[in-house]
Amino acid sequence: MSRSQTKIDRDAHILVPFRVARVEKTMAPDGISSDSWYRYVLDNGRSTITGVRQGPLKDVTAYAERCAAQINARGQGKTSMWAPRGRKPAAAASS
Repeated sequence: MSRSQTKIDRDAHILVPFRVARVEKTMAPDGISSDSWYRYVLDNGRSTITGVRQGPLKDVTAYAERCAAQINARGQGKTSMWAPRGRKPAAAASS
C-alpha cells in the first residue's frame, strides 16, 4: 500500500461538520397562507439537509445554526437533545 493510499483511507474517516450553506425566502407550504417562510440548507461537503421554517430571517438562521450544531454533536459522540436517555441494556430488556 502506498503512502498516498494510506492518507486517503485515513482522511475518509474524518467527519466534516455541517454548516449553514444558505437561508433563502421561499413560498409557504400548500394550504398555508402566512408569509415569512425560509428554506435553509445544511451542508458538510458530502451530504445536504434541507428544511423550511416560518419566521423572521434572523430566527430561521439561528434555528438552522442550532440544527447544524446538534447534528455535529451527534457525529462527535457528544450527547444531543435527541439522544436517547436511560436506554436499558439488551439483556435487561429481554428478561
